[in-house]
Amino acid sequence: MLMNDTVHRMIIEHVPCGVIAFYSNGTVHLFNSAAERMFGYDKQDVHGRHISKLIPSLGDVLKETFNSQSSDDCRIVVRIPSSFEVRAVHRTGSPFLIRLAAYCIENCFFIIIDDIAVHRNIKDHSDPSEMEVIEQAPFGVVGMDHRQNVYIFNPMAERLFGYRKDEMVGRPASELFPRLISQFKEGMRYFLATGGKDLPGPESFEAEVIRKDGTHFPARLMVRGITVDGLPNLVVWVSDGTEEKRLYAELMQSEKMASLGNMVAGVAHEVNTPVGIGVTAASEVEELTRAFDELLHCEGISEVELEQYVTSMARLARLIRINLVRAADLVRSFKSVAVDQSSEKLRTFKVRDYVESAILALHPVLSRTKVVVVVVCDMNLEVRSFPGVLAQILINLVNNSLVHAFAPDEMGKITLEFAVVRHSLHFIYRDNGRGMSEEVLEHVFEPFFTTRRDLGGSGLGMAIVFNLVTRTLGGTISCESASGCGMAVQIDIPLSG
Repeated sequence: MLMNDTVHRMIIEHVPCGVIAFYSNGTVHLFNSAAERMFGYDKQDVHGRHISKLIPSLGDVLKETFNSQSSDDCRIVVRIPSSFEVRAVHRTGSPFLIRLAAYCIENCFFIIIDDIAVHRNIKDHSDPSEMEVIEQAPFGVVGMDHRQNVYIFNPMAERLFGYRKDEMVGRPASELFPRLISQFKEGMRYFLATGGKDLPGPESFEAEVIRKDGTHFPARLMVRGITVDGLPNLVVWVSDGTEEKRLYAELMQSEKMASLGNMVAGVAHEVNTPVGIGVTAASEVEELTRAFDELLHCEGISEVELEQYVTSMARLARLIRINLVRAADLVRSFKSVAVDQSSEKLRTFKVRDYVESAILALHPVLSRTKVVVVVVCDMNLEVRSFPGVLAQILINLVNNSLVHAFAPDEMGKITLEFAVVRHSLHFIYRDNGRGMSEEVLEHVFEPFFTTRRDLGGSGLGMAIVFNLVTRTLGGTISCESASGCGMAVQIDIPLSG
C-alpha cells in the first residue's frame, strides 16, 4: 500500500494540470507542482489555508453540494462540467480564469484545474490567419502571460528548445530564458502600472537560452509587451544565434574574398606599369647592345659612340632597377596583407611597417583619387595581435571614406594614428570629408545600411569593421561625425602577450 501511495502521489505531482485537495472544512492539504505554477505559491505556503483564498467562489458551491449528499453517495458527489469557469486569485492578487472538475472522495475534495487563460489568450486574441502566421514563422515565438507562464509555443520554438508544445504550455518561461524574466521584472511592473503603454529595456539582444536536455545555446531575442485582458504579457521572438554566427562567418569570408579579389585586380593592374616599363627598357638594352656589337666587329667604335653607349646603359639599368623595385614592393605588400587576411594568425609585428604595406596595397585605388593618407605612428611600435584583421579594418575604413566622404576628384586627407595606451592599441581614423548627419551616424554600424547603394555600396563595410573590432579582437569602437565636419573612428584593441 505504501508503494502504491507513493506512486499515486508522484503521478499527481507530475501531471500537467493543477490538482488541489482540501478537507470539508476548506483547509488545503495537497497542492501539486502545476498548481504552484498557476497560483504562484509554494506547497508549504498553501497547506492549511482555506480554499477560498485561492478560489473565492468555490468554497460555498462545494459546501452546499457536500451537505446535500448522503453518506451512501459520497464516492463522487459532484462533477462540475468541464466548460464551467470560475475566477481564481494569484499570489500577487491578480485574478485569472480557470476551468475545473471537482470530486469528493471520503469527505475530502479533489479539484483538477485547467488554466483557461492559456487557451483564451491564444484563441480570443488571434484570428485564424494570425495563428497560421505564428505557426508557420521561421523563428521561435513564445508568448507568456502576466505570471510569466508560457501560453504560445510555435513549431519553430519546439525545434529550437526540444519541448513539445503540450509539454511547455503552462510552465514558467524562466525554464527557457533564465535571465529574461529577471531582466524584465521591473519593466513588467512599469508596463502594468502604465496600462501596457511601454516596456522598458532593449527590444533585441543576445542571450543564452536552455534546451530541454539542459544544454545552452546562444540566441537573439526580440521582446515586445502586449496587454491581454488588462494584464501585461510578453511575446519573445527567438532565432538561433549559432546559425546567425555561421551566416555571419560566411558573410565575413565572402566579404574578405571580395576584398582580396579587388586587391588582386588592383595590384595586378598596378604591377603591369613598372613591369611593362622594365620590359621596354630591357628590349632597348638588347637593341643597343646588338648595334654596339656590330659596330665593334665591323667599323670599330669611336670614343663618342662608346660614351653614348655607356650613358644609355646606365640610364636603362637605373630605369629597370627602379621599376623592378616598385613591382617588388607592390607584390611584397600584397603578399603580406593577403596572407595575414587569409590566415588571421596571432603574431608580433611592427605597426607602422604593416600599415604602410596595407596602404601600398591600396595604392591602385588611391591613385585614382586626390585623397592622401598620412600615418602617424612611432617607427618602433611593435605589438602582438592579428595583423590580417587590422588590415581588413583599415581597408574597409579607407574604402568607406572613398565612397562616402569625398566626391570624385575632390582633394581629401585621411589620417591614421596609432599608439599603445594601457595595454591596448589605440587607433584613431580620421577623414576630412563631408561627414554624416546625426540620423546616419545612429545607423553607421548596422548591417546593410548604406546611403550610396547607387554606387554599389552593400552596407556591410562598417558593420564588418564593428564586428571585427568587437567580436574578433575583443575591442571597442566608436564613431563621431557631423555634416561637413568629417569623421573620426576611435578603436581600442586589447593586446596579447
